[in-house]
Amino acid sequence: MILPVENMGRFLYVVMIMKKRAAYFVIFCLLTAAEVLIGMYAHGFVRNYFGDFLVVILIFFFIRTFIPEKYTWLSAGVFAFALGVEILQGIDIVGKLSIKNELLRIIIGTEFEYIDIVCYAAGCSATQAYDLIRRKMKNVPKEE
Repeated sequence: MILPVENMGRFLYVVMIMKKRAAYFVIFCLLTAAEVLIGMYAHGFVRNYFGDFLVVILIFFFIRTFIPEKYTWLSAGVFAFALGVEILQGIDIVGKLSIKNELLRIIIGTEFEYIDIVCYAAGCSATQAYDLIRRKMKNVPKEE
C-alpha cells in the first residue's frame, strides 16, 4: 500500500508514537510475568501485599500503552478500577454469580481485605510519581 504524500507525516508520527509506547508494553509484559511467578511460587508478604502493589502498576503500564502521557488522570482511574474490584469482592460477586472457572476466580478475587486497598493506593502513588517525574524530565504538556 502506497500512502499519499499528505498522509506520510501522520504515518511517520504514528510510527514514532508506537515505538515510544512499545516500552510501556514491554514493561507490562515483564510485570505480567512477575505476577504469574508471584501467583505460582510466592507466599506471605510477597503474595499477599506486593502482588497487589504490582497489579495496579501492571494495569497502569498496559493502559499507558494506548493512552498518551499528557493524560494525568490515569493513576486515579486505575485506583478507581482496583477499588471497584475490591468492592465486588466484598459483596462476594464470585459467589453470587456462581463462577466456577478457577482462573476467573483468581483474576476477580474472592476475599475482601482493607489492606489490599492500601496496597493499591501505594502502587497508584508509585505510578503517579513516575508520571510526574517523567513529565518534568521530558516536559510533557498536561491535558487541556
